[in-house]
Amino acid sequence: MSRRRSPKKDSAQQIPLLSEPPSPKILAVASGKGGVGKSFFSASLAWALADTGLRVIAVDADLGGPNLHTCLGVRPPARGGLSALESGRPVEEVLLATPHKRLQLVSSSADPLAVGSGRTGNFFRAISRLLATGTDLLVLDLGAGTSYATVDLFLLAQRGIIVSTAEPTAMENAYRFLKTAFFRFVSLRAPTDRLRQLVNEALQVDDSGSHSSSPAAFLARLSERDAGLARDVEKAIAEREVLFVANQVRASREQELAAAMALAARKVFALPCAPLGSVPYDEAVGRSLRERRPFLEAHPEAPAAKAIRALAVRLSSTERVHFAQGLSVPGGAIS
Repeated sequence: MSRRRSPKKDSAQQIPLLSEPPSPKILAVASGKGGVGKSFFSASLAWALADTGLRVIAVDADLGGPNLHTCLGVRPPARGGLSALESGRPVEEVLLATPHKRLQLVSSSADPLAVGSGRTGNFFRAISRLLATGTDLLVLDLGAGTSYATVDLFLLAQRGIIVSTAEPTAMENAYRFLKTAFFRFVSLRAPTDRLRQLVNEALQVDDSGSHSSSPAAFLARLSERDAGLARDVEKAIAEREVLFVANQVRASREQELAAAMALAARKVFALPCAPLGSVPYDEAVGRSLRERRPFLEAHPEAPAAKAIRALAVRLSSTERVHFAQGLSVPGGAIS
């Protein structure tokens, strides 16, 4: 029989904003692991959304490796971004112009190196200040991985995007990110000791590192013990939508990756997940980064540019992205 190990005590700050409805003005872009093109996608999507007529602020919240300014062709700023806003610097001194007249940037490339390790909770005040500018949309480019700092920022958004490639490691880590987000959300919203106890039991791991409960199994167990509380949790979860994007698609069979991942996540994680679409592998992406030019400006007719514009149109339209049915799950099991 394998031994159970309790999870490490959560030292992250409890965030009052998470008790409020998620903001429809925040779009958070995350990935389970690095190297999937998340920052490039965030920058290009923000540009494409600005093309639709929205006033957009792209926020570099990848506190461990900020490079959104490079993707948007902006010189590194002399001052910090989120840390400067959090400390009270005027918003107009932090917002940077980009080559797109409706797109501004908050770059964290000048923030202290230690910022990403412990102060992320304080940045919610900075994000609130950005929302108060009257912008139509904040696009948050989050750090890769499952740290609570990253997950808490993801949970501020009414709509989040998970970027993955077809690599098994990328897909596995994307699912792990969602599982972490689910239990983090429930633990922060936990109104009773009973619910907190159930969360702690679900987060226990055995010697193999596997969790003892999936989110769907957790909700079923909670419903058995307290049906009303289970409904409250499900209602709060339903306020959010998670969209999947398959990036660097090379083969025709990978076109269905986003839909298949959304289907798997919907079943296992009890989250309102849907596919947004895919972006093909495109050598023009690397050229634009080396040129330090925004991709959609430098290569507007490239296949990847056309795909990102199509995704932006879907996001900015009033139609809800519908969930694709009946697709098989590619690659690997989901624990």
